[in-house]
Amino acid sequence: LTEGYRPECSLEHRCIPFPVYPHEWPPSMLYEAGKLSLDLAEEALANGWMLKDATPWNVLYSDGQPVFCDVLSFEPRTASGIWYAYAQFQRTFVLPLYARNRHAWPVHAVFLDRRDGLDPSVLAPIISGWRRWAPFELQTIILPARISLRAVARDGRMGADTSVKNETSNQ
Repeated sequence: LTEGYRPECSLEHRCIPFPVYPHEWPPSMLYEAGKLSLDLAEEALANGWMLKDATPWNVLYSDGQPVFCDVLSFEPRTASGIWYAYAQFQRTFVLPLYARNRHAWPVHAVFLDRRDGLDPSVLAPIISGWRRWAPFELQTIILPARISLRAVARDGRMGADTSVKNETSNQ
């Protein structure tokens, strides 16, 4: 990734004459695109860079192989070491594949309806019984959905408090 890097350099890749997009992919292509994204993120970290976007829309297929096509998704690594694209990777790769495997949701439909993938709050209501306590579901779907709902409720209350203050100050 960093070999021969110069600020004034230009990057080029061969033309992909017939692009195929995530809403057209079978699950195996989404899986391979996710693997490519993780491999690139790992290589970038090893070279002082980080992948700031982790979405299937940054991957095209050429001759049956995934090709990462968004070079602007790389930026210098931050000191925190936090991968800010983690939640996006979960929504656009992990959760659509989970929904397909556990609940028979068609992967292509996810991206036709939701360009940014599946939010955990969409899946949480359909997970029931002991499965809600399974480590993957609890960590990846149930807890993030609860945290999100609480944040929305808190923001709603804060918004209501602000509007009441504004009405009072206008009188």
